[in-house]
Amino acid sequence: MVVEWLRLDRADTLLSISLGVVKLAVVVDCILVVTHHLTRLSASNRMLAIVVYQMPFVTGPLSEFELTRLMLTDNATSAANTFLVGCVYVKPLVAGALCLALHGLHTGGSGMQRQATDLLDVSKVFLRSGPLMVLSTYGLGLESLPMLTAAAGDSPWLSRGVPVLLLLSIGFTCYFWYWHTDKYRTIASKKYNTCNDSEWVVLLVCLVALKVGAARLVHSVWNQMQAIAWTAGQDSTWEASGAVVQFAVLPLAVTAVDHLADISAAYRGDIDWPWASLCQSTLQTFFFIRPLFTLVGHNLDPRSGRIGIALCFLGIALWLSLPALSRLLKGSVLLLAYSAVLAVCVVQPDFFEAYVL
Repeated sequence: MVVEWLRLDRADTLLSISLGVVKLAVVVDCILVVTHHLTRLSASNRMLAIVVYQMPFVTGPLSEFELTRLMLTDNATSAANTFLVGCVYVKPLVAGALCLALHGLHTGGSGMQRQATDLLDVSKVFLRSGPLMVLSTYGLGLESLPMLTAAAGDSPWLSRGVPVLLLLSIGFTCYFWYWHTDKYRTIASKKYNTCNDSEWVVLLVCLVALKVGAARLVHSVWNQMQAIAWTAGQDSTWEASGAVVQFAVLPLAVTAVDHLADISAAYRGDIDWPWASLCQSTLQTFFFIRPLFTLVGHNLDPRSGRIGIALCFLGIALWLSLPALSRLLKGSVLLLAYSAVLAVCVVQPDFFEAYVL
């Protein structure tokens, strides 16, 4: 902050990017502190428990949503679509892998311990969501119904399966609502409403503000990187590396903002809640965020990347359901799988654009 205040050359883009990264790290740390405090308070307040445990969108992909909105405001539709697809891969394959590898280390646990049935519920959700995302965007025939077509006008959201995707999003939200309700009954304190409501409301508002601010910082750094490429006259170089930035770098940054608290919770011994949060957040990206922006008029196709994502979900479901493997091994293989997808992005961009995006 002192450097930002004292600096004379505001045109130094490299320094601006460096300061932006430092600011983002500070904001992420603040988000982590606020989220941990909210989680502790939820044990003594029923309403807060509902917000924290049963509405993960509050502590879920809020920064992802805001960054997508900013990118679409800049008419970067292709970049926004690549970013959202990247988020679908990053959350289970990177954040989920870190949750598995780091699980229980803070409390003396070992990642080499075998995992029994901790994540069977999550693996079942991934197993069911893969076929649903394929079937929901194939052969729906909604655009062939005259009344619906006349009502929708020239809007493409009807033919792209947006209504069905949003209905599935509601279904998954209800499923996780009841899942979190059942889990919360087993961990909640019998003493409710012993903490001040104003305290957690203020913390929740601060959390939302921090996440929105973090998304704006990421967007600012991304714009500055683009400006450097254009100023240097290396548009072709930026186009070659732009897909990697949009598919990997931006999703990793936003996932750190939205889900570092989940990784921290896994490190402290909880594996069910972090993976359930990551699972719901991932499904919200595909079934809610992209369809919602398509519905309001942006030229996003929520069907893009469905085959690759469905295969990814199927692989995750089968891998998580194997009972005789250590958590460290499971996390390592998920990271290797993400590295393979990223390698395809770098080495085979045409194949990547055709079958992944």
